[in-house]
Amino acid sequence: MSSCKSTDSRLGFNCPLCREYIPNNGAFDKPEQLAGLFPVNEILEKMIEKPNQGMCDACLRDSEEVYSTHYCLACMESLCDLCTKYHRKQLMLKDHKVYKITDMKPGTLGPVLGNTCPKHRGERVKVYCHDHEEPCCTICDCTEHRKCKDVTTIESASQKLRNNCSFNILLSDVKKLKNTLSDAKEEEENNIAELDEVLEKTTEMTERNYEEAVSYLENLKNEHLKNVSVAVKKSKGKIRMCVDRLSEGIQCANYCEKNIERAKVSDNDAEMMLQYYTAKQVFNNVKFREEFSKKQISISIRDAAIFNIIKQSACLVELELSESEVKINKTGNPVIKPVKTVTLSLVKELELAEHAYSGTFLTDGSFMVSTQSKNCFIFDKDWSLIRKLNQVNKKRTFGISQIGNSIFVSGEDSILDISFPELQRFKRIPLNNNISVFGMDVWEGNFYAACLDKIVKMSSSGKLLKEYPTTSGSVVNVMILKNGQIVYSSWSDHTVASIDYEGNTIWTYKNPNIIFAYGLDKDSNENIFVAGKESNNIHVLSSTGVLLRVFDNIPKPVFMKVDRKSNICCVCSDWNKLKVFEMK
Repeated sequence: MSSCKSTDSRLGFNCPLCREYIPNNGAFDKPEQLAGLFPVNEILEKMIEKPNQGMCDACLRDSEEVYSTHYCLACMESLCDLCTKYHRKQLMLKDHKVYKITDMKPGTLGPVLGNTCPKHRGERVKVYCHDHEEPCCTICDCTEHRKCKDVTTIESASQKLRNNCSFNILLSDVKKLKNTLSDAKEEEENNIAELDEVLEKTTEMTERNYEEAVSYLENLKNEHLKNVSVAVKKSKGKIRMCVDRLSEGIQCANYCEKNIERAKVSDNDAEMMLQYYTAKQVFNNVKFREEFSKKQISISIRDAAIFNIIKQSACLVELELSESEVKINKTGNPVIKPVKTVTLSLVKELELAEHAYSGTFLTDGSFMVSTQSKNCFIFDKDWSLIRKLNQVNKKRTFGISQIGNSIFVSGEDSILDISFPELQRFKRIPLNNNISVFGMDVWEGNFYAACLDKIVKMSSSGKLLKEYPTTSGSVVNVMILKNGQIVYSSWSDHTVASIDYEGNTIWTYKNPNIIFAYGLDKDSNENIFVAGKESNNIHVLSSTGVLLRVFDNIPKPVFMKVDRKSNICCVCSDWNKLKVFEMK
């Protein structure tokens, strides 16, 4: 378990021996508690605790020692041949799995769920609590679930589960999440490969740049030293010329000085005059005719700008690292941008020849619209009309909802089940009790339909299961959130409300800035989009009924549908104008 402390919260891990995956059903942030959550192998536990291993347990109760040949997984007892024979003859024990000990494989002894209560060992599961969605034994029923309102027998619950679409819905959600996570994992692994490739390229580029830089600096050094040597040599030559001229002047001055000194001490007047005159003539010739100068050549040294650049450079190769994160929710869809920061950018606009009531994005990215004329239109991803379904219902069509391979379209007198994606099989589900259905949603295999003054819950066969009265007579749109909340809009009361499974009001949204609250939809964050048809806006609410923002200047919106797989949404304005927006 210590290995889990250095990582994020684990959903589970593989057994170190058999490598079988073991999910973590709780204590995600408490790795020290994981061991207590493991399934207990009661068979091995009891085998180890037995004082007389290898003996028949039934015979031992009669103080007889007979070697066992079989093992009952239900009773967790060893049996001899005779006891096995009578064990199998008992009618109440017919479901027990009895194995020959020599034929038992390691997998046979693994911990299994079976039909025993996970909270009370040895107690069989006999009831199912719909309130908590939990199978339990009679002890649980009398203690933890004694106040629950919807508790049925396990047989009734299992039959109901087999009859509705829950298996397919859950399997579809699981496969969808698995595929999304697999795609995300593949992208992450590809990203790792890309990073390795970047590392290899960066290493090569850095080595190349380093070698080029060293070669360049080496050439620069040699050229620079050469230039400095030439400059110094020329400067020294110029200075030596000055030195030679000055040396020659000094020699002339020495000559004049000697002659003058001799003339001063000479006794011969002629010789004295000749030496004086000669010295003066040479001196004047040097003084007035020769130009003497001295040169001062200095060379200052300082670091070139290139060294400052190199010293200030952080690397030999420019490297830019960018990181982004996309959350994936339980349904396997990427979480969209926070709605408070979203802006709508018009992508396309088209006009229908008929009045539209509702629409939805299908799983292949196409968009389906239901109309007043009992027809449905399907547009592809480029918003070109690719299919028209004529006379879908006998009366007007309203709500559209897709679950797996079925598209359900509600009409006033029936619900149509259309096969997807071939759109060939049409199964009509009649509505009982003279119910007139308008908007509709599907959740856990049941239909929830808006019927003006009430919301009705119906089975997959159209049987009425429950009614939820509303305070308004203008409820034509309904939607179910993932936690089971029932959300509906009332165009005459200009309100949106949410009720629970029993029909109790959870919250009500009313705002003077919304008039004729009509179409409903939700995004992958469970944000609710409400079309204010006469207030020319879209109100966005949280799942708790809190206003998040308002999209203004939307002319007479009937509905706004959000594609939960992309950043595209479609708004129907004034019944027949479809406007496609990109949510940036």
